[in-house]
Amino acid sequence: MNALYGMEYYPFGRVHQISKIATAPWVTAEGQFEQNALRWTYYTNNVLGDPAMRIYSDKPHSANVQYDLSAIDENILQASVFRGATSLPEVNAGIAVMNAEKELIGYAKSNTEGQAEIPLQGTVSNGDSLYCFLRGGNILPADTLLVVVETGTPAVADKYRLQIYPNPFNHGTEIRYRLPEAGEVVLTLFDLSGRRVETLSRAYRKPGEYHLRLSAAHLPSGVYFCRLQSNTFTLTKKLLLLK
Repeated sequence: MNALYGMEYYPFGRVHQISKIATAPWVTAEGQFEQNALRWTYYTNNVLGDPAMRIYSDKPHSANVQYDLSAIDENILQASVFRGATSLPEVNAGIAVMNAEKELIGYAKSNTEGQAEIPLQGTVSNGDSLYCFLRGGNILPADTLLVVVETGTPAVADKYRLQIYPNPFNHGTEIRYRLPEAGEVVLTLFDLSGRRVETLSRAYRKPGEYHLRLSAAHLPSGVYFCRLQSNTFTLTKKLLLLK
């Protein structure tokens, strides 16, 4: 009961593991097969009910999760999790990712800003299906099927890269970009109507990776566009600011 409600371990397998470690360390001894250990596990299941049931310690609520495939070619799936229809971040929400064969290939939990970066095992290609399962304390389950359609882009586009994470965001976000060649680079923020809000950076850059922090303290909620422009190439990404 302490592992479940006090320590807030919600997956039943983890609850059992922590309970056994704390109260019956001998069950982990190598080569052990004792009838008492078997009865002890059954007893725990009997007290708490079906080991597959969902446990809520308060009124459950829905969660809004948005997935970002912009870093999928680096085998990273990004997610933003908010409480219901609000802009409040959902903290400590677990996201499991399975491939088309229903093999677990990634797992992560959301941080204090509701953001999660899920490292994926293996290679993800165009047309692949990713099954995403969101679970957490007092959160109604949310399952999502993603189909990867933006990886293996043309050679020029693959050399240039513009990533924004977290997105959606409420306090601020990190803008990262990659340049394959030297030249003047301009990073500009536009609003939904196409009006230039701010020039974030204008400088001569050598080939490499760069990043800057965008603070949203002075910006109203809404949709924005970040444009990366060089002498030969332009990339644009949409941002969603929630306050």
